[in-house]
Amino acid sequence: MPLKEERILNIEKIGSEIRNDYFKFAQEKPDMLEDMRAFMEMFEMIKQNPNLKADFFKIAAKKK
Repeated sequence: MPLKEERILNIEKIGSEIRNDYFKFAQEKPDMLEDMRAFMEMFEMIKQNPNLKADFFKIAAKKK
């Protein structure tokens, strides 16, 4: 598997783990769920739109 695909799979796995941890934490603070809902909507739009997804990963790569 090329390195780029491995990075994408790793980012998606980490995103899933973060989401699960966030939901566990948010059980104590329900107002946090609204922020998570907005983030998940944005994340789904990025995953479904190849142009947004490419831009997202370019920005993420620059942050490292």
